[in-house]
Amino acid sequence: MIKVSQLGVINVKKLFIVAVFLLFMTGCSSVMRVVGYGSAANDAAVESSIFTICSGASVGAIRREFYTPEKLETWQRLCKDAL
Repeated sequence: MIKVSQLGVINVKKLFIVAVFLLFMTGCSSVMRVVGYGSAANDAAVESSIFTICSGASVGAIRREFYTPEKLETWQRLCKDAL
């Protein structure tokens, strides 16, 4: 026979499990939202960097940074569509 006090303990355990489950579910949602904001910020940073390297830098700065034929070819491939 189950006593009334045992029923209360069982209900508290179920309530605790449900509460933990809900916390995990809202936590996952928050994490995914933060990941979305982080990836959007990183995308904007890459776009800004490409603009700066391809259009904002002076010719002298490009020559100093990309001084080998291999590096210059990399710069040309990166900036082909950006120019």
